[in-house]
Amino acid sequence: MADVKIISVNPGKKTPGALNFEFIGRMARTCRPVGKVIKTERLKSVCNSIFGINRSVTNVGSIKLLTIRFFIAAFLIANGILGIHSGVKVSPVDISLFNIIAGSMIFLGFFARVASTAGIVIYTYAAVSHAVGLPPVSPSPEGYGPDFLAISQALLFLFLAITGPGRYCIDQIIRRHILLIARRRRRQSENL
Repeated sequence: MADVKIISVNPGKKTPGALNFEFIGRMARTCRPVGKVIKTERLKSVCNSIFGINRSVTNVGSIKLLTIRFFIAAFLIANGILGIHSGVKVSPVDISLFNIIAGSMIFLGFFARVASTAGIVIYTYAAVSHAVGLPPVSPSPEGYGPDFLAISQALLFLFLAITGPGRYCIDQIIRRHILLIARRRRRQSENL
Protein backbone atom coordinates (compact mmCIF):
# COMPACT_ATOMS: atom_id res chain seq x y z
CA MET A 1 0.00 0.00 0.00
CA ALA A 2 1.11 3.58 -0.63
CA ASP A 3 2.85 5.46 2.10
CA VAL A 4 0.68 8.20 3.70
CA LYS A 5 2.50 11.51 3.83
CA ILE A 6 1.79 14.30 6.28
CA ILE A 7 0.74 17.52 4.55
CA SER A 8 0.81 20.57 6.74
CA VAL A 9 -0.66 23.85 5.58
CA ASN A 10 -1.10 25.18 9.08
CA PRO A 11 1.86 24.25 11.31
CA GLY A 12 -0.43 23.79 14.31
CA LYS A 13 -2.55 21.14 12.56
CA LYS A 14 -1.31 18.05 10.78
CA THR A 15 -3.64 15.93 8.71
CA PRO A 16 -2.70 12.66 7.04
CA GLY A 17 -3.14 12.84 3.27
CA ALA A 18 -5.43 15.88 3.13
CA LEU A 19 -5.17 19.63 3.17
CA ASN A 20 -6.42 21.87 5.95
CA PHE A 21 -9.78 22.96 4.52
CA GLU A 22 -10.48 25.45 7.30
CA PHE A 23 -7.35 27.39 6.37
CA ILE A 24 -8.17 27.24 2.64
CA GLY A 25 -11.72 28.48 3.28
CA ARG A 26 -10.45 31.35 5.44
CA MET A 27 -7.94 32.38 2.77
CA ALA A 28 -10.56 32.18 0.00
CA ARG A 29 -12.78 34.62 1.89
CA THR A 30 -9.97 37.15 2.31
CA CYS A 31 -8.55 37.02 -1.26
CA ARG A 32 -10.34 38.66 -4.20
CA PRO A 33 -10.88 36.43 -7.24
CA VAL A 34 -8.68 37.23 -10.21
CA GLY A 35 -11.64 37.85 -12.56
CA LYS A 36 -13.03 40.63 -10.36
CA VAL A 37 -9.64 42.32 -10.11
CA ILE A 38 -9.27 42.24 -13.91
CA LYS A 39 -12.83 43.60 -14.37
CA THR A 40 -12.12 46.46 -11.93
CA GLU A 41 -8.85 47.37 -13.66
CA ARG A 42 -10.59 47.26 -17.05
CA LEU A 43 -13.31 49.61 -15.76
CA LYS A 44 -10.65 51.99 -14.42
CA SER A 45 -8.78 52.01 -17.73
CA VAL A 46 -11.99 52.63 -19.71
CA CYS A 47 -12.95 55.50 -17.38
CA ASN A 48 -9.44 56.95 -17.59
CA SER A 49 -9.44 56.85 -21.39
CA ILE A 50 -12.91 58.42 -21.73
CA PHE A 51 -12.43 61.11 -19.12
CA GLY A 52 -8.70 61.63 -19.70
CA ILE A 53 -7.74 61.29 -16.06
CA ASN A 54 -4.48 59.57 -15.20
CA ARG A 55 -3.06 58.60 -11.84
CA SER A 56 0.16 60.44 -12.59
CA VAL A 57 -1.54 63.86 -12.50
CA THR A 58 -0.58 65.65 -9.30
CA ASN A 59 -2.25 68.62 -7.64
CA VAL A 60 0.40 71.00 -9.01
CA GLY A 61 0.02 69.61 -12.53
CA SER A 62 -3.75 69.83 -12.25
CA ILE A 63 -3.63 73.49 -11.27
CA LYS A 64 -1.49 74.22 -14.34
CA LEU A 65 -3.87 72.22 -16.54
CA LEU A 66 -6.81 74.07 -15.00
CA THR A 67 -5.23 77.41 -15.91
CA ILE A 68 -4.45 76.30 -19.46
CA ARG A 69 -7.94 74.84 -19.80
CA PHE A 70 -9.54 78.11 -18.72
CA PHE A 71 -7.53 80.19 -21.20
CA ILE A 72 -8.24 77.83 -24.11
CA ALA A 73 -11.95 77.71 -23.20
CA ALA A 74 -12.13 81.51 -22.95
CA PHE A 75 -10.50 81.78 -26.38
CA LEU A 76 -12.96 79.30 -27.90
CA ILE A 77 -16.02 80.90 -26.31
CA ALA A 78 -14.92 84.39 -27.39
CA ASN A 79 -14.19 83.12 -30.90
CA GLY A 80 -17.64 81.51 -31.05
CA ILE A 81 -19.44 84.63 -29.81
CA LEU A 82 -17.59 86.81 -32.32
CA GLY A 83 -18.44 84.34 -35.09
CA ILE A 84 -22.14 84.43 -34.20
CA HIS A 85 -22.20 88.24 -34.08
CA SER A 86 -20.43 88.56 -37.44
CA GLY A 87 -23.29 86.69 -39.10
CA VAL A 88 -21.09 84.93 -41.70
CA LYS A 89 -22.35 81.39 -42.25
CA VAL A 90 -20.61 79.43 -44.97
CA SER A 91 -21.68 75.87 -44.28
CA PRO A 92 -24.57 74.03 -42.64
CA VAL A 93 -22.25 73.21 -39.73
CA ASP A 94 -22.04 76.30 -37.55
CA ILE A 95 -18.49 76.31 -36.25
CA SER A 96 -19.22 79.24 -33.93
CA LEU A 97 -21.85 77.27 -32.05
CA PHE A 98 -19.43 74.33 -31.77
CA ASN A 99 -16.78 76.69 -30.33
CA ILE A 100 -19.17 77.89 -27.62
CA ILE A 101 -20.32 74.36 -26.69
CA ALA A 102 -16.83 72.82 -26.78
CA GLY A 103 -15.35 75.80 -24.92
CA SER A 104 -17.98 75.47 -22.19
CA MET A 105 -17.36 71.73 -21.86
CA ILE A 106 -13.61 72.29 -21.63
CA PHE A 107 -14.07 75.16 -19.16
CA LEU A 108 -16.12 72.95 -16.81
CA GLY A 109 -14.14 69.79 -17.49
CA PHE A 110 -17.33 67.97 -18.51
CA PHE A 111 -16.41 65.28 -21.06
CA ALA A 112 -13.42 67.43 -21.99
CA ARG A 113 -11.62 64.64 -23.83
CA VAL A 114 -14.70 63.89 -25.96
CA ALA A 115 -15.07 67.59 -26.83
CA SER A 116 -11.34 67.79 -27.63
CA THR A 117 -11.52 64.77 -29.92
CA ALA A 118 -14.50 66.26 -31.76
CA GLY A 119 -12.55 69.53 -32.07
CA ILE A 120 -9.57 67.72 -33.57
CA VAL A 121 -11.80 66.13 -36.22
CA ILE A 122 -13.71 69.31 -37.08
CA TYR A 123 -10.70 71.63 -37.21
CA THR A 124 -8.54 69.16 -39.12
CA TYR A 125 -11.31 68.97 -41.70
CA ALA A 126 -11.56 72.77 -41.70
CA ALA A 127 -7.79 73.08 -42.17
CA VAL A 128 -7.56 70.80 -45.18
CA SER A 129 -10.98 71.40 -46.78
CA HIS A 130 -9.78 74.51 -48.66
CA ALA A 131 -6.65 72.81 -49.98
CA VAL A 132 -8.39 69.62 -51.06
CA GLY A 133 -11.45 71.29 -52.56
CA LEU A 134 -14.09 70.06 -50.12
CA PRO A 135 -16.90 72.34 -48.97
CA PRO A 136 -15.46 74.73 -46.37
CA VAL A 137 -16.50 74.76 -42.72
CA SER A 138 -15.40 78.35 -42.15
CA PRO A 139 -14.37 81.17 -44.47
CA SER A 140 -10.65 81.22 -45.21
CA PRO A 141 -8.91 84.60 -45.44
CA GLU A 142 -6.73 83.45 -48.33
CA GLY A 143 -9.44 81.50 -50.15
CA TYR A 144 -7.01 78.69 -50.98
CA GLY A 145 -4.43 76.56 -49.21
CA PRO A 146 -4.56 75.38 -45.62
CA ASP A 147 -6.28 77.46 -42.95
CA PHE A 148 -3.59 78.15 -40.34
CA LEU A 149 -6.08 79.31 -37.69
CA ALA A 150 -7.86 75.97 -37.99
CA ILE A 151 -4.54 74.14 -37.76
CA SER A 152 -3.63 76.01 -34.57
CA GLN A 153 -7.03 75.26 -33.04
CA ALA A 154 -6.71 71.58 -33.99
CA LEU A 155 -3.34 71.53 -32.20
CA LEU A 156 -4.92 73.11 -29.09
CA PHE A 157 -7.59 70.42 -29.09
CA LEU A 158 -4.90 67.76 -29.59
CA PHE A 159 -3.02 69.08 -26.54
CA LEU A 160 -6.18 68.91 -24.43
CA ALA A 161 -7.04 65.42 -25.69
CA ILE A 162 -3.59 64.12 -24.76
CA THR A 163 -3.24 65.77 -21.36
CA GLY A 164 -6.85 65.46 -20.26
CA PRO A 165 -8.64 67.94 -18.00
CA GLY A 166 -6.62 67.25 -14.84
CA ARG A 167 -7.87 66.51 -11.35
CA TYR A 168 -10.14 69.53 -10.89
CA CYS A 169 -13.05 68.86 -13.23
CA ILE A 170 -16.53 67.39 -13.41
CA ASP A 171 -15.11 64.32 -15.18
CA GLN A 172 -13.19 63.39 -12.02
CA ILE A 173 -16.42 63.50 -9.98
CA ILE A 174 -18.21 61.31 -12.54
CA ARG A 175 -15.28 58.85 -12.59
CA ARG A 176 -15.29 58.58 -8.79
CA HIS A 177 -19.02 57.85 -8.73
CA ILE A 178 -18.76 55.19 -11.46
CA LEU A 179 -15.96 53.41 -9.57
CA LEU A 180 -17.85 53.77 -6.27
CA ILE A 181 -20.97 52.17 -7.77
CA ALA A 182 -18.86 49.34 -9.23
CA ARG A 183 -17.20 48.79 -5.83
CA ARG A 184 -20.60 48.65 -4.09
CA ARG A 185 -21.94 46.15 -6.62
CA ARG A 186 -18.86 43.99 -6.18
CA ARG A 187 -19.29 43.99 -2.40
CA GLN A 188 -22.97 43.12 -2.74
CA SER A 189 -22.17 40.21 -5.05
CA GLU A 190 -19.49 38.98 -2.62
CA ASN A 191 -21.93 39.05 0.29
CA LEU A 192 -24.48 36.90 -1.56
